[in-house]
Amino acid sequence: RALARLARVNRALSGIALDVLWQHLDGVEQLLRVLTAYDKDKSRFMDELTDAGWTRFQEYAARVQSIHLADISKVHTTAWFILTHRCGQTALIPRLEQMTGLTIDLNTLCYTMLFSPTIRHLEIKIDQSIDDGALRMITQAIQPTLSAVHLLAIDDRGRYNAAHAGMPFWTFTQLHTLEVAHDATASLPQIRALAEFPNLHTLSLRLKTIADSSADSIPTKRQSGFLSLRTLSLAGNLGDISLFLTSATPPSLETLDIEAGTLCGTDRDENGLSAQDFHRRARSLRPVHAVLTSSLRHLRATLCCNCQSDSHFPDSGELIEPLCAARGLQTISFVFQGVKFHLADATLCRFTDAWPDLVRFEARKKLEPPPITSHKVQAATPREQVQHDHPTVKTLAAFALGHPNLTKLSIPSLDLDAVPNLSTVPLLGHGLRHLHVDQLDAKPCLLDHALALDMLFPSLDLTEARSAVANASNRNLELQLLLLALQVSRVGQHRVASAARGGPSEVELLLQGWHTAPKQTNYAHEPECHWHGPTPLPPRSRPRPYSYSPEPFR
Repeated sequence: RALARLARVNRALSGIALDVLWQHLDGVEQLLRVLTAYDKDKSRFMDELTDAGWTRFQEYAARVQSIHLADISKVHTTAWFILTHRCGQTALIPRLEQMTGLTIDLNTLCYTMLFSPTIRHLEIKIDQSIDDGALRMITQAIQPTLSAVHLLAIDDRGRYNAAHAGMPFWTFTQLHTLEVAHDATASLPQIRALAEFPNLHTLSLRLKTIADSSADSIPTKRQSGFLSLRTLSLAGNLGDISLFLTSATPPSLETLDIEAGTLCGTDRDENGLSAQDFHRRARSLRPVHAVLTSSLRHLRATLCCNCQSDSHFPDSGELIEPLCAARGLQTISFVFQGVKFHLADATLCRFTDAWPDLVRFEARKKLEPPPITSHKVQAATPREQVQHDHPTVKTLAAFALGHPNLTKLSIPSLDLDAVPNLSTVPLLGHGLRHLHVDQLDAKPCLLDHALALDMLFPSLDLTEARSAVANASNRNLELQLLLLALQVSRVGQHRVASAARGGPSEVELLLQGWHTAPKQTNYAHEPECHWHGPTPLPPRSRPRPYSYSPEPFR
């Protein structure tokens, strides 16, 4: 509003103010209203366009650099015919650089003059009513724009399937950023064509399947490609993601996001692969490990399956140990949906100083709304069936100490049987802000663990706890929890007793006997990233030895 007033009263600054005011438009009708012949209520021209009115319109149109076309369907078709006649071979908005919110339908051919060759950022959605022939005509009509854009985002989710051919995004070799929001069927030649883009910096691709991926066409060794790629986001089944990374392995990747489903398959999948070949593609993470170079900074993986099998990742070290090859990692995130994952205490001990710059470490279930169920008392699980080698508070302290920049830590479980002796817990003063534990045993008391964690991580963000309800049918318990927290904070005798303590090596763990004591076993294999600090609490079971060597994927 202040700029609008300035443009009216100050002739010297009027041009600068108008440039700012008209730089971005939330709709093409805002621009069309400059023409006095345009009726905003009927969304069409009610009179002829004068030369003076058109000249004034061009002055404002030349200031627009970004536009969101959510309201373009309101404009009557006759208005576009009149504007096309006036524009001739020139663009309606000659300096336009960014266009978003456009839905390509059968009427798009009427306003192709909006596609200025100066556009560098283009986001389009393809309407489900358009057929392949019309899409090809529109693509040909806007080819000068498509051949010049640097960022292209395509959303064809409304109509994309095997019977429809989408926009040929693998032919736009000048792209810097490509985002494909729909599940696309790609072939190996198309993937290799993408890998040859000289300036492609960011790629986001959802894979429905990789066509023609027979045993003869699958490469026997990794092939280089995507030389300029820094950010890669892939979604699809893990077998196709692995095949994509094997066909063209980016050498200088900095961010890798994976959303992988279908970890398990039937006897024969839709591509005709045998069960043995399918599981070789679907279960192997070696192609993912192959891109873990020293340049990688952020690794986020969502792994999904519906089989509830215990055999996906029986050894948590097998999933995490290869990440030691990328010591510059700042983000490590594994989110599991329908996949059982257990992080052993001994595994976490082996990586307490593996990534000096680590800021975020997650190994958790995907957060979903809790199911609506009746409250029933469930029978206790027999002790011999309980997998009990969860990370201890002592191990969490050592892991945080080895990663001084860590601000978020999410783990599947915590050992509540090993209660920390509060007089031995140091005031670590670590800057951890977010701590999340997926599952906690129902029977043991949490008080001593909470006190120890508060001493180790005094800066935790507990905003979510403000709305927590311990038991909806017993609000008195909720009140008692709040009073207890306030009392502990006010008295704080445990802090006085431990003020002179050193590091996590001084923490004493007192076993409560909820679970059977473990049998001692020796490791036959010493991992590269091993524990240099205090001896961890012996786990209840040892994960099997695992070794990793970066051999070519076969």
